[in-house]
Amino acid sequence: MTTSSSARPGRWRSVLPLTAAALLGLVGCTAPGTDGDAAASASSGSSTSPMAEPTGSAGTGSPIALPTASRTPTTSPAPSATATSSGTAGSSTSGGGIAAPGSGAEDLIQAGRTALAAVSGGTLTSIESEAGGAAWEVDIITQDGSEQEMELSADGTEITTGPTLTDQDVEDRDKNRARLQSAELDYEDAVDKILTVIPEGRITELELDSKQGTTVWEADVLDPADVKYSVQLDAATGTVVENQADSDD
Repeated sequence: MTTSSSARPGRWRSVLPLTAAALLGLVGCTAPGTDGDAAASASSGSSTSPMAEPTGSAGTGSPIALPTASRTPTTSPAPSATATSSGTAGSSTSGGGIAAPGSGAEDLIQAGRTALAAVSGGTLTSIESEAGGAAWEVDIITQDGSEQEMELSADGTEITTGPTLTDQDVEDRDKNRARLQSAELDYEDAVDKILTVIPEGRITELELDSKQGTTVWEADVLDPADVKYSVQLDAATGTVVENQADSDD
């Protein structure tokens, strides 16, 4: 059938706009960068991208260390259970702070203190070990020159006899007062000095006496080997006047 050539161009003119629109639609569905592809890409990226490290406080940009496994806290070592003493084990001093290295020195000093507490205003002028060391005999002189005598227990804590006023005349009392006035060292000072002369000595007798016009503290002392020494101190200065081993008992 013969077709008129004039009708053909008009038909194609009506089809071309539809074809072009269809092509544009296909291109829009498949072109990269569309919302669908971007969403898929974002979804895929969120499942595979590594976790960003946290940062410090705002504006610093300093990284914060990620938490690690719990660690055992460090503690200081516990103090030793054994306390260290400030002094040397076995050393001793008397209550007044005077060293008492000799056996019996502490008891002697204690006996003197107990006796002095029993006689108001008195001064110890003589102390002697009696009954093989089972007792102390102590003489105390008061300010008027009178003498009080007593006996005490071996540890010096208890008066067992006295105090008893001894029978003395005026001359004896005057001598007593003169010795008291001359002495600068009391019996505890004398003990301290004597034990530096005879280390670890044991004083069995101590007396304030007068020798050739000088008031002295005279003592009998046993050293650790039981050798007996006679020691005399100037009662005013503490100078050693005599220190010699006795040849007899």
